[in-house]
Amino acid sequence: MTDWMETLLQMSIQGAALIAALLVLRRLFQRRAAPTVLYALWLLPAARLLIPGSIPSVWSLQNLFSPAVEQRAAAVLRQPVVQGPLPAATAPPAAEVSAAVVQTGASFSVGSLLAVLWALGAAAVLLAALWKNLTFLRRVRRGAVRVETDCALPVYLSEHLASPCLCGLFRPAIYLGDEALESQTHLGLVLRHELAHYRSGDRFWALLRLLCCAVHWFNPLVWIGTRAAVEDCERACDHRVLRRSSQQERETYGLMLLSYLKKPREQSGVLTVSSTMGGRALRGRIALIGRRPAVKKTAAAALAALTALAVLVACTGRMAEEKAEGLQRLAQLAEEGTTAEGVELPGGGSYGTASGQTFGAYLDSLNWAEADQLQPEQLEPQMEVRLTGADGTLLGTLQFLTDRETGAYYGAVTLSGEDTAVYYAASEEDAQTAWAMTQLQAEGTLRSDLPGGGQMVLVSSPPALGSQRHWLFYTEDRECFLPISSDLNDVYPRVVENMLFLSGEVGFLSFRFEEINGLRSPNFYRTEDGGATWERVELPMMDVTTDSGYTGMHVTAMEFSDDRRGVVTVSMARWDDSTADTLSCLFVTGDGGRTWGTVTSGGPAVQAD
Repeated sequence: MTDWMETLLQMSIQGAALIAALLVLRRLFQRRAAPTVLYALWLLPAARLLIPGSIPSVWSLQNLFSPAVEQRAAAVLRQPVVQGPLPAATAPPAAEVSAAVVQTGASFSVGSLLAVLWALGAAAVLLAALWKNLTFLRRVRRGAVRVETDCALPVYLSEHLASPCLCGLFRPAIYLGDEALESQTHLGLVLRHELAHYRSGDRFWALLRLLCCAVHWFNPLVWIGTRAAVEDCERACDHRVLRRSSQQERETYGLMLLSYLKKPREQSGVLTVSSTMGGRALRGRIALIGRRPAVKKTAAAALAALTALAVLVACTGRMAEEKAEGLQRLAQLAEEGTTAEGVELPGGGSYGTASGQTFGAYLDSLNWAEADQLQPEQLEPQMEVRLTGADGTLLGTLQFLTDRETGAYYGAVTLSGEDTAVYYAASEEDAQTAWAMTQLQAEGTLRSDLPGGGQMVLVSSPPALGSQRHWLFYTEDRECFLPISSDLNDVYPRVVENMLFLSGEVGFLSFRFEEINGLRSPNFYRTEDGGATWERVELPMMDVTTDSGYTGMHVTAMEFSDDRRGVVTVSMARWDDSTADTLSCLFVTGDGGRTWGTVTSGGPAVQAD
């Protein structure tokens, strides 16, 4: 749900930017371009507002903003919002702790809460439109009398109708007021106008505008653009009706529209195509009728160019960073059956081996830039990963080196059959990750055995300013480790302490306590899809908070008797006590960690093994 909200917000922002651009273009080219062309341009923001996804482009506005901005916004959407306080439960005997009754509560992320609000708003817009259309149709059809005319659609005379309109989505009919029958000329122009709406499918365009407003009801520019599109719809219809008309017919048509200003404006159906418009908009239509738009090729070319530029800027996505060519080629060689062997340099032994697919996924995740003005003689080799095929053939190597003077890290890629290495600016973290890929026995590696066999392994880089880069692996035979594409580094790239998986899908991670982003409870996360996505779990801490004098709250133990019933221990200290983990709280769950209840509070600390 959070991912959908991210996509929806991106579509809404890009659609709003395109609407703003079209509002400027329609003002500039109102008298220089055909009204039908200006009206057709509204299909572009409608497509952007309703069709997810975008094509990367160097022109995109997203390129002006750092990817970190989008990551922080995504983190806000994933931030939890707890609904309802959870009262503490009576502490059961220790032997019955796994069967304790859980006090039910609900924890939602900000994105999930916004998704619920969005769905309610969209439903309200659609229901309001349905009610408005049914009410309008019931009113105009009450007492309506069929008028015999030479028209392709049924024509009815309805009382108290401010202006003629085309009603009905699949079986449309034309409804007229008394003034339409004043003269044969008036009637003919009215019918030509409504038939032009019918032949252009404007009733389906109205449905498209309604969908845009329902999906993006929270975006004011969508409503402003919809109103402008309705005005352009009527102007385009006027243009089609009067395209081959004489000046006298144009004057008569303008007087007919002018007569609508004398009548009180009424509410029509959302899907009804009606000439009822505000006075200012109607005067603009009359001004265009009296003065034909001077359509020129230069104006048309300028409009096309500016529209294309607006689409490229507002509707395309961020240009992905180009992968280093040498790394790409080495990653492509890391196919099934290949082996990545880590070797200590200079002259050291083998670290261990990992599957070539694992190493290939690691390479594919890197975005290295080639190192300029490098002096290879100043570099000292540290370690090397050798990629070999199933037949033992050396396919290529990735070597990590450090500069003797600056201590900077570099990666050198050499492909089989090529004598020249390509050097890239790397980091110590990159080298540690490659080491973990081949060894998986290092400090900072957490393992969790799965009930049905297999194992989940989390490899973490050395902490740097309280942050880590995490790599999650799954293995069935303890020899071939397959990486899991995870959003963990985006959700919470901090120092991990404990990991426990109940199955191949459900697992938990706890992190060192740190007060960041206003989160003052234990840093506890849960996954339901095998580690691909993680959501923060809010434990019912009650009055045990940093505001009450407690500090360093972190999960020190996680134990489950099955895939539903379990207990976690949160240990902490007080600000006035220098001893670490002097207090603890126990929390139980009976539904696999979706909800939690308090069992005990204020007892001695319980340390993890």
